[in-house]
Order: sequence, then structure tokens, then C-alpha cells
Amino acid sequence: MAGVVASMLFGMVSAEAAAPQDGPATRAVTPRLVKVLGLPRPNSLDSEVRADFVIAVPTGTSPSLVRYDWNGDGTVDTTATLKTGPGIDQEYQIVRREPMGGGEDWLTLTLRGDGAYDNATCPDTPVNLKAEVTVSGTVITVPMPMDQRSFNACPGNGRPLMRLPWDNVWNSPDGNSQDGWGTVTSDGKVPGDKFVLDADNPLTVSTAGQNDCGVTGTVWYQFVREDGSPTLLTPSPVSVSVTSHHADVSKQVALPAKDFGPDGPGYYKLLAWPEAKSRDGSVDCAARTWTPGDVANSFQVGSVFFVSTTQAQLAKSFSPATVAVGGTTRLTYTVSTAAGATGQNGLAFTDTLPAGLVVAPTSATETTCGGTVTASGGTVSFSGGSIGPGPKTCTVSVNVTSSPAVVTATPCPAPALTNGADRMSGLAPSNLVLASPFGACVSMTGGATLVKSADRASAAPGESVNYRLVVSNPGTAPIAGLSLLDDVSQVVAHTGTPTALTAVASPPATAAAPQFDAANQRVTWSGSVPAAVSGVAGTVTLTYTVKVNDPVAAGTTLTNTASSTPDLCGSATPSPCRAAVVVAAAAADLSAGKAPVGNTAVGPGTTFQYTVTAANAGPSQAVNVRATDTLPAALSFVSSSSGCTGSGGTVSCGPQAVLHAGESASWTFTVRLDPAYTGNGSDIANQAAVSSDTSDPDPANNTGPQPGAGLPGGTPAPAQADLELGKGAGP
Repeated sequence: MAGVVASMLFGMVSAEAAAPQDGPATRAVTPRLVKVLGLPRPNSLDSEVRADFVIAVPTGTSPSLVRYDWNGDGTVDTTATLKTGPGIDQEYQIVRREPMGGGEDWLTLTLRGDGAYDNATCPDTPVNLKAEVTVSGTVITVPMPMDQRSFNACPGNGRPLMRLPWDNVWNSPDGNSQDGWGTVTSDGKVPGDKFVLDADNPLTVSTAGQNDCGVTGTVWYQFVREDGSPTLLTPSPVSVSVTSHHADVSKQVALPAKDFGPDGPGYYKLLAWPEAKSRDGSVDCAARTWTPGDVANSFQVGSVFFVSTTQAQLAKSFSPATVAVGGTTRLTYTVSTAAGATGQNGLAFTDTLPAGLVVAPTSATETTCGGTVTASGGTVSFSGGSIGPGPKTCTVSVNVTSSPAVVTATPCPAPALTNGADRMSGLAPSNLVLASPFGACVSMTGGATLVKSADRASAAPGESVNYRLVVSNPGTAPIAGLSLLDDVSQVVAHTGTPTALTAVASPPATAAAPQFDAANQRVTWSGSVPAAVSGVAGTVTLTYTVKVNDPVAAGTTLTNTASSTPDLCGSATPSPCRAAVVVAAAAADLSAGKAPVGNTAVGPGTTFQYTVTAANAGPSQAVNVRATDTLPAALSFVSSSSGCTGSGGTVSCGPQAVLHAGESASWTFTVRLDPAYTGNGSDIANQAAVSSDTSDPDPANNTGPQPGAGLPGGTPAPAQADLELGKGAGP
């Protein structure tokens, strides 16, 4: 671990003293720019050049030439010389050489010098400066864009400027003006007078201008890390009173001594935001001032390289770095001292765990640093430890697990599971510092899930679809305050209001029934999900039923998506919280019926009536429903009050345009028994047949009844004849 921590330190190594490192086989390395750390942008009219950057070079090599464009005309014509510290001329300094393996070193450079790009235009003037660093015959280009901001050239728009120290005008106690930029410290301490704040408000020289936001009495400053995040030294911008002026360098304000020890080794920027106001407050100057804390719109007027090799370093890690929700991981704090560093006594710190972690029920605290470890809830504290002269390492360890706030799979770098520098406090002694970068994260897998399903993949119009939402909680603690929302807006337009909404919890617990929000067309539910018991996940199951409207075009896809707070659905494709049902072709199960009207027997030559029936068992409505009846030879069609017609012994009834599921249609018609009929009625039985334009899933019952419908009463009445006797006289 000592080697790992040492590699994270800013260790100042001169270019001349560096030597090739042992390690992996070398490879062809092309010098290149790795990153720009800091630029004085937006800049004032100082005509000063500053830049901090990192380049990659072949192991052991150094720049042979460093030049820069000093006025933005595209010509790189100013040469900087190698220095070991700041001065007043054109120079560069190699702050750090870091062996990266594979034949590659990374060099951290700071470049300082004069420029000549004064301009006063409105609202701003881009100045595209650049530097060129030559290494092993390869030229590395470092872009250094600046935005000049001019106040007096932009009435109502310009803003105050910050000035960089230059030449001997801002001479510091050690005889140079550039040590506020590229300042190198080995212990984190920077003496006073290194950093200068000076706001330039050109309108100050005019009484009228002073009432046009021409007064600057306050400058805000803040030291931030390389990524712009606040430091422990200045967690928020700090205000400093200044004397409003234009071009009077005696009005500069030097900051007091600073200590970056608690923040740890790293690169730091000094940012500044000058304020603009009117002399008597008669003008609103909000648009003409700089917003404190706005890192993207700030003046960088200084930089610090903390390259300590003498302090004790504190790092942290999780092992394993990925565990299941509710699982246990080992959180280890590692204290280390580099070679040549002195030992430390009275080691102490307090770590407030992020919201997603708590100390495990079995904490198993352990220390090889001596001292005392206290761990419970969301806090781990250590005190009274010690470590010997470097190189040495010791550790403090504790078991942690996910808190009830984490219920789903949560990958790094989720803030709830990231244990960063902002969680640490009470570091002791003062030269125990956090490694740079500092922090660790643990990823959680598994966790609670939400799955939505339908009991069928397709449904015909009129059929019911049963939806199910199942929340599973494999954790050892209940999930409280879970909210579910099932957006059924794409479904109810084709189905109608959900019915039979139920909720069941397992292990058994009270679970309120879900509600249907008709205005927003969604099913909602909130409540708690039981914890797992003996390894079996606790669940809440919601169900509801919809019936597909009729008609709906075949092929229509009914899709609805559930969601939850917290989110249990994740980003998997297809989503486990989405269900789709495709509307199938309409299907109507028709059945036929037929019966004589009445039970009074009829004789040959008399009439009686039949009623034929078409019943629709669904699920869909039947369209253009018809009935036909082929009469036996002894019967003939007479008439129909229901619109049936007869032709050649076949009776046709209908069509009825629509017959809904669960309904039936009937037709009645009159027939005559043949006057010459002499049978017993057994040969009269016959059946009707029904049909429609809608597909019938069971055509077997489309003809009926079985075995058929005969005469009223079953058998014919005796034949009757209405005889008339007549008598007349003969001739």
C-alpha cells in the first residue's frame, strides 16, 4: 500500500535528476498533451501568461524547448527558460514527474511569463494563445484560450476585472511576482503575501462612472480542487474588502498564510469574483458583477501544487467493492507514511458514512494502528493511533452494509454509496492528510424488483386481461413508503376502467387496495413491502382486470408501463415493468336454438309457429347474425312477423347487425302442416342454423337443437274435415 499511496503524491522531481524507471517493457511513446490543469481565464488586461498542464513523454526525457504565443497572433515567438521556482520573466517549471509504466512518464509543468494582448472591445475579445513544448523532436501544442473582459468599453454590460501580479510591481517578500501562480508546497503550508487580489474597475476614476457600477469594494475568493469542487480550506467563497481603483497597484490585497494540509496533496486553483456597485446605490449592478461560486465564470489568479512527501496519508477502500443489497463489505482505512517521513502519534478521524451505508450488525472492528475504533449507525470514529517512520502502513477496518435507504441495485458512483472526502472530519494530527484523490464507493447488486405481467399475450375484443404487479424484497428490512404507479392510459382507451383491484402482501400484512385515478388514467398504490423471511423474499402483489373493448382493430397493441418510487424497474430492455397485449381477431361463439310456439297439438292442414334463436357466448360481438331453417317436406312456410322469408322450403331470418356477447336474438315464423300428412310427427323434427360475419371459435353448436324441434305437443292432432251436407230436388 505504501507504494500505491506514494504514487498518488505530488513528489517534486527535477527533470535533470529523473532517471528511467524499472518496470514493464517499454513501448514507443509519442509525446502528447494529457490535460490542462489551469489557465487565468477569463483574464484582465494584465498581459500576463499563465498555464499549468500535464504532458506525457518517453521515460526519462524532458522538454528541449518551451515557447508560447504572447499576443494571440498565431506566432509562437516567446521562449521560456527552465526554472526551479517562480520569478519575473518567461519561464517554466517541472513540478512533478510521475512514471506511468510502459516507457512513459507524465510531467506536470507550470508556465509563467509576459504577454501583449491589451484590448478594450465590447463585450469581450477571445485571445487564442498557445504554447508549444518540444520533446524528442515532437512538438506538443497546449491551447491557452482567454476571454478579455473590458468594463469601460461596454456601458451597461462590462464587469470589473481581476489583475494578475506582474514583474516587480507586485514584488513578494522573496523578490518575485509570480509565486502566486505555480506555488509549490511540500507540507501544504503557503506563507502570506503569496496570493494577491486586485480588482480593477475603470469607471472608478469618474464621479459619473462611479454611479454606473464603477465601484468595486468587495472581492470574493475560493480555493478549489482541480475538478472545481470546494476545498476544506474554503468550502464556500470568502469575501475580502478592497479599495476601488483603476490602475493603482498599491491597492492590491495580499491574502494571509494558507494551510492545505487537511485537503491533502493535489492541485488547487485560486478563483476570484470581483463585485460591482454604484457609489450611492442608485443603479442595480447585478448584471455587471461576478457571481461568487460560479466556477465556470471566474478569474483564476493563482495555483498551488501540494507535493508533500512528509505527511501521513489516509486512504479508504471497500472489499469487496460489489455486494448484494443487504450484504456486508469491509471498509478499510489505510494510514501510510512515505520513505523519509516521520512517524505520527495521536492519529484520529471521524467518518460519517453516506446515506446508503450503515455499520453492519456484526461490525468486527479491527485496527493495526493501535488506538480505539468506535462504529455504530452511520459513524466510524478512530482515536489514539500511531504509525512509525516511513515507509509504513497500518489499517482500521469495519464491516458495513446497505442502509434501508438502498433497496435496489445501485452502481458506483451513486452519491448514496460514495464515501468521499466530504464525509471526513476530526483528522489528527494536523499533518494527517487525505490521499489525493480520496474516497471510495461500493456497488450494490440485486435488491428489490418490480415485475409487471399480463395473463395472456393476446386477447380478442370482449376478453378479460388480468394484470399483475409483483414487488419482491429480498432484504432483511421492510421497504417503507414505496409508491407504485401503473400508467394505463394506452390501455383504458381500448378497454375501459380497471376492475377487481386487489393487493396482497406476503408474509401476510395489511396492504391497502390500489386505486384507479380516472382523471389521469393510472392505477396507484403506496405502502410497505415486508422483509424477507428465512431467505424467502417479501412481496406485495397487485392485480386488476380490464376487458378489451369491442370493437378494437385486430393487431392493436395494448401497452402499459408501471413505475415506482424508489425506482425498482431499472434500465433493462425489455423493461420488467411493461406489459403488452396484442388484440386478436374478434371471435363470437354463436349457438342455435329452435322450438315450436305452444304445446297444443295441431292436425294436418293447420298452421303453427316456430321461434329460432341465436345466442352469443362471446367473447366478442357478432356482426350480421343470420338464421336459416330447412323445413321438412310436410311443412311449408306461411309468413313471419320477424321478417323471415321462405324460398323452396328454406326459411331465412335476419341479418341482425350486431349481437353483443351474452345476448341472444330470436325470430318467429308461421308454417303449415301438409293436409295429407298421415305420420305420427317423428319425421317433422328439424334444426335451425346460425352464422355471422365474425369468426366462431366453436362452430359445432351453430346448429340446433338436438335432435331437432318437432310439432307442438310432439304428435299431430287427428285429422279434421269441415263437411257440409246439402240436399236438392231432382228434375
